[in-house]
Amino acid sequence: MLWPFACGIAIAADSAQELAEVPVETHRFATVTTAALSATPLFELPLSATTLATSAFSDRLPKDIADLADYSPGVARRSNYWGVNTPTFQLRGINAGDATAYYKDGFRYQGRGPFSMANVEAVEILRGPQSAVYGWSEPGGIVQIRVKQPTAQTVREAALQTDAWGKTAASLDLGGALGDTSRFRFVAAREQGGSFRERQSGEQTLLAPSFATDFSGGRQLHVSLEWLDDRRSTDYGIPAVNGAPADVPVGRIYTESWGRQHSQSARLATRWMQPAWGGNLSLALSHYDFKYLQYRDAEPWSVTGTTVNRWYESYPEQYRWLTGYADWSREFGTDSLTHHVAARFEMARESRTLNRGEWDDYTAIDAYSPVYGQAWAPTAGFSVYDQSWTNRSLGLAVQDEIRSGDWTWLVGARFNYLRQIFDYADYLPVPWQDHSVQTDRSITPRVGVNWRATPSLALYTNYSAGNMATLPQSRSFGGGAFAPLASKQFEVGLKLQPVEGDWLASAALFDIERSNVLTRDPNNPGFSIQTGVQRSRGLEVEWQGKVAHGWRLTAQGTWLDAFIAQDNRYAPGNRLPYAPRFGASAWLSHSFAADGGGRWSTSGGIVHQGERHADFANGTRIPAYTRIDLGASYKEKAWSATLALENAADRRYYASGVENRPAVIYPGAPRTLSLKLVYDLLR
Repeated sequence: MLWPFACGIAIAADSAQELAEVPVETHRFATVTTAALSATPLFELPLSATTLATSAFSDRLPKDIADLADYSPGVARRSNYWGVNTPTFQLRGINAGDATAYYKDGFRYQGRGPFSMANVEAVEILRGPQSAVYGWSEPGGIVQIRVKQPTAQTVREAALQTDAWGKTAASLDLGGALGDTSRFRFVAAREQGGSFRERQSGEQTLLAPSFATDFSGGRQLHVSLEWLDDRRSTDYGIPAVNGAPADVPVGRIYTESWGRQHSQSARLATRWMQPAWGGNLSLALSHYDFKYLQYRDAEPWSVTGTTVNRWYESYPEQYRWLTGYADWSREFGTDSLTHHVAARFEMARESRTLNRGEWDDYTAIDAYSPVYGQAWAPTAGFSVYDQSWTNRSLGLAVQDEIRSGDWTWLVGARFNYLRQIFDYADYLPVPWQDHSVQTDRSITPRVGVNWRATPSLALYTNYSAGNMATLPQSRSFGGGAFAPLASKQFEVGLKLQPVEGDWLASAALFDIERSNVLTRDPNNPGFSIQTGVQRSRGLEVEWQGKVAHGWRLTAQGTWLDAFIAQDNRYAPGNRLPYAPRFGASAWLSHSFAADGGGRWSTSGGIVHQGERHADFANGTRIPAYTRIDLGASYKEKAWSATLALENAADRRYYASGVENRPAVIYPGAPRTLSLKLVYDLLR
């Protein structure tokens, strides 16, 4: 499924004046998430955000971005069809769209596909509707991936990692100055091996060079490339039987041995930054190409009794995004007020093409006694088809931070335009074509105020609105297009940050309403109407920082009530899929010097997710779980070694699944021991 293109954000490397500066990690939480499109410290902004650096969880040996996002409030795991190691999320109880909520290095990427952690510096999560900056998007929030940037500091590291399931990975991280004004970064990684899931194997190759150079007059050029090749067996988890995950080994597979996925992605991004018109100007362009060279599987889609019904799919597919934007910002004063005005103009084109796709019913399999390799032949419903989406969008966003004494106002809005073209051609079993065009426009505002009541205590509130366009092929019984899904959020919160302290604590109360949700047309089966309403409200608390000398803690708790408020298919009051009523996590690290000049780090953490439902009907319950993870590392001179133990108590749990698909539930890994060795080539 392809969703409309949302805007990226600018991340300027090594530019203290750039609007969307990449903040340098410090011992004091004074920087703001780059996703906020602001240079103001988070303590002074009326919004809720979390930054999770990979360095802070190095003893955890995170294998994917979910291993970091577990420690952010308002986040629950869901997944997609690529398996257990390609997670996506529910943000504040609402599905974060695969193609509208995920950004890397300031540009949107396809969250549905595979991912490499070798080039990741941090994950930033900005919660609540973000359409005032990002355009068409879901109301739960956005996820920003900060990748490794060119650096003037010399970096020469080689690493080797392995785990108990036979997966091995090697990586190389190089960086440094090129003369007086230029710098580079080059990251390469190769991963291959198995999984706790039966018959699962894969291999992945990453190449990620980047370069930045400074010119006279405060001008700067930044160029980066990231190329990823991923090959793996298909994996659709385990099914639900009688309203709960089937009581089968967590490694059991319900696809066939020939099921394979092979994808390649390439992202080229350039940025030019310079002073202009009394402020700072950034011009950015990105071309992102993601393609399935092979996608062939027998996919579980529903369960009848203990029978897992499957379908057959095979197709090559390609996504392409071309986006360019201009950011301009300027700070000026008027009487007792200080203004920081930021503006963005963005244009984007995206396409998704699928040629000669094949689909058919496939031989079913029993959940408890699966028999693989059963005879199959195309049925009368065997379909051969082409389909494509072409979307063109533009957006104009304006934002003003107004400061007066201890007060900071954040006011902004974005105009969004989107034209979607959908084409479909069915060649078998019956020739049929569809051509749909849809044009949408919206204006999405936000306003918030932050009051620094004392040097260490800030109180804030905000209101934000959002829009998400429907797909062009979705039509009412009368043939009319549907209006965008609308959302609004009210939020109040507080933040604590001691003047001399090295920690930041926060609490937020929020209420999100999502309307214009498509529901079943009671008078015309097979069609929809827009009468649905969903609500999500809750409380989030968070702590990040130092608790004592050598001790650092990241902890959060989330109380959530995410439910259907109005619908004519599902009962009002039903919980939204993969939205637990309560979740909490904590990661505690202790670093200390060792005798002889080395340094130790020991860490431990706990992740708890409450009971969840896999579907809107609430017919399948996923049990609550509590997972304990441990880690330790030792560094001396050029070498460091890290040993991580995931799920130390070896508890059986179910980490995620595909929204509204009880046939696809992904179990978490059993107890897993991992080892990583790093050698610093400079020593």
